[in-house]
Amino acid sequence: MPEQIRATAASAQTNLHAVLHLVATGRLRCSQTTRRPAATTVAAIAGVLPRP
Repeated sequence: MPEQIRATAASAQTNLHAVLHLVATGRLRCSQTTRRPAATTVAAIAGVLPRP
């Protein structure tokens, strides 16, 4: 099977920038006890990241 190379650096950088913007605007929340993201956090991240 031939080796397949995917260039992901540019999309990873864009995704990181989008999530950091959500952090900077205070739109991400996690439970202090379980440390799991709130449903609104998951929805906010899904809204800024592209679908594969």
